[in-house]
Amino acid sequence: MDADQWVQLLDRGSNTYYYANLVTQESTWEAPPSFIKYEDIETTFQPSSRASEPEKSRDDSSRISTDSSKHSPSDFSSSEPEAQQQLAEDALPEATVTSVAPDEPQTCLPPIPTLKLEPVVPETSSAASKTKKKQAADPHDVPTESHPLFAFARKYYNLTTTTKSCLFSKSKPLDLRSRLYWESGLITTPLIELPKHQMKIALQAFRNISGFMGNRSSGKGQIDHCFKLLRNVAPRSPDLKNEIYCQLCKQLTGNPDMNAVLNGWLLLNACLITFPPSKELSPYLEQFFAQHAVAPETEIALYATDAIHSLQSCFQKGERKELPCPMEIHALRDHSLIEVIVSLVDGTPIKISVSAWTTCGELSKTVSQRLGIRKTQAFALFECSSRHEERVIEADERILDLYALWERIGIEKAGKPGKKNKTNSNNSAQKETTSERTYKLLYKVYLWIDFDDELVEEINLVYLQAVHNVVNGIYVATLEKCIELASYQLYCKHGIYQSDRVIDFVSEIDQYIPPNILSPVNRAQLADQVLAAFAAQRDNSVHECKWSYLRLCKTLRFYGAAFFAVHNTRNPKMPTDVALAVHYRGLTLVSVENEAPLAQYLYVDIASWGYSANSFVFVVTQGNKDDNVEHVLKTSAGKHINDIIAAYVKYIVTLAPTSD
Repeated sequence: MDADQWVQLLDRGSNTYYYANLVTQESTWEAPPSFIKYEDIETTFQPSSRASEPEKSRDDSSRISTDSSKHSPSDFSSSEPEAQQQLAEDALPEATVTSVAPDEPQTCLPPIPTLKLEPVVPETSSAASKTKKKQAADPHDVPTESHPLFAFARKYYNLTTTTKSCLFSKSKPLDLRSRLYWESGLITTPLIELPKHQMKIALQAFRNISGFMGNRSSGKGQIDHCFKLLRNVAPRSPDLKNEIYCQLCKQLTGNPDMNAVLNGWLLLNACLITFPPSKELSPYLEQFFAQHAVAPETEIALYATDAIHSLQSCFQKGERKELPCPMEIHALRDHSLIEVIVSLVDGTPIKISVSAWTTCGELSKTVSQRLGIRKTQAFALFECSSRHEERVIEADERILDLYALWERIGIEKAGKPGKKNKTNSNNSAQKETTSERTYKLLYKVYLWIDFDDELVEEINLVYLQAVHNVVNGIYVATLEKCIELASYQLYCKHGIYQSDRVIDFVSEIDQYIPPNILSPVNRAQLADQVLAAFAAQRDNSVHECKWSYLRLCKTLRFYGAAFFAVHNTRNPKMPTDVALAVHYRGLTLVSVENEAPLAQYLYVDIASWGYSANSFVFVVTQGNKDDNVEHVLKTSAGKHINDIIAAYVKYIVTLAPTSD
């Protein structure tokens, strides 16, 4: 039998060597006569005919030449039996070796399966070993084709660059693998083909990405790198936005610094809530995120899962109007929502958690559900300032865009620190007052429609709004009606009259009587009249009392009207400066001087209406089509007027009986 058909193996149970024939599957505890140990070989190693046959190695790292001219005998004689044991076992299929003592019958020796022994030769030097171990640990050894962005990169990446070392520039190719994997230095060419005027922005973006991740030292703070990147890229082309996403994926692939990787994922999520990638890049990004969503590192998996959700949302809701504020970046880092406060007219706060994708329409719906509102079309979210300016918020506006806008306005009003103010003291005081302007979200009545008595929650909100309008003098009421309304208000607050509950009512009367009626002279007298009317109240429920309050308010002039200051430019019969009141029944033009109605029009008489950026126009029918009157009013609130009229008309149409 040939010596190369026998191998020496170690029985790990008895720690004793035995010999196995790879062809006949025989095994023995004694060395066969034809078996020659490696250390007894004194001549140059000659591979057997079997070993010289070309076979495909299982691992590229073990595919080493067996040419005898490249190895000396000492390269192999230094191998210990343990090394032979490991090499032979690696070549064998998995099999169980039974421990048998040398003096026991050898019929119990385990069978050895038939196999083909691959020509395995030890590495020639320790330096080669270190090199191969380094290459095995290198993430670049991962096949480029397995990278989620490989197909996109092969189609869209810029794989040529122009050197600037000489006068005559010459293009040189770039390695696709290096364009997909992390680089410690800065790139000199954008990853994607970009116009020349955007290349500088792309290279600056990579500097910001490296600075934010911590791979590059910088004098800027981390948050400054984030906002500089978003500010430079958000208004640019889709290709440049794709470039940023590709740069982030590149720096997240094979990056050895885990802290930098986490920072990169945070920055990537900040980009997703600001601007979307193109539809061409989106499926590759989704695959990249999905691959990391199952990563063993929990934090990376959380960031990748958040990125998947953001990627799905950004195509539905589009780009931001404002850059995210710092609290959004902190929420992304903590994988948490942001708590916002929506106030009612009486100051009652409602706390609701929102994300970067929550719209004002969704927030309004959540508030309605929290309060139990059924006629949701009658209520809306308003943006209110400390200077009593308010506007209805569009349903598709993102709520955090508002917060970012408020923060930006505050920063712009305050000005840059250290900047000298050249204005006089009066202007300085005015600027200081303006900079202190604050904003809040207010949920209140939008359409003053008729509510059924059983709609308790709706009646409660309308009552709060009516009290606010009466006490602040928005509704014009006589003294007698103001006293009656105040008595209803006291009953709703205290219940049945008890003198000990209204001991200090004189000091609180400002909360019940409008300022145009109240004066320092008549405070005590009016307080006595209101308390007398309060004591005369019947034993009714609070809900019935609120209903009585609203019934009396409906008799007041301009109840439920929204007023807009406008400039008359078409009708010579009316003054130039007038007020337009929009209410449930129609439109009323009101004199600014004496608040007297100048003209009233029902919705059925309004043929058409429309608006522009600086005007509102409506046409009134007067029987004959040729006699139609067109009113052109100059105002910046044209859209607001248009929307509220459309909402009233839509509601009235829904109440109209349908004909079969």
